[in-house]
Amino acid sequence: MDAASVFGLIIGMALVGLVPGFIAKSKERSFWGFWLLGACFFWPGFIAVLIVKNKKKERMRNEAEVAGYERLFREGRITEYEFMSKRKQLLGW
Repeated sequence: MDAASVFGLIIGMALVGLVPGFIAKSKERSFWGFWLLGACFFWPGFIAVLIVKNKKKERMRNEAEVAGYERLFREGRITEYEFMSKRKQLLGW
């Protein structure tokens, strides 16, 4: 292989890696991590980024669930310990 074809291959790999990178960024995941994975191993990187969950949706779902537990706590249906442990579990506090 001559230098031009090696350079073209490297540029092509870098451009192909942008696809998983931008999908990951839209899901609030690491652009550079998925770009590197996609540039080196496109299909596994592409499949992985499609499978990975969206952090924003997951966080919103957890916050809604915590709000439900907070309502139960205010109504006296669960203890403060149960509420705090659930909040810590769901939000990572």
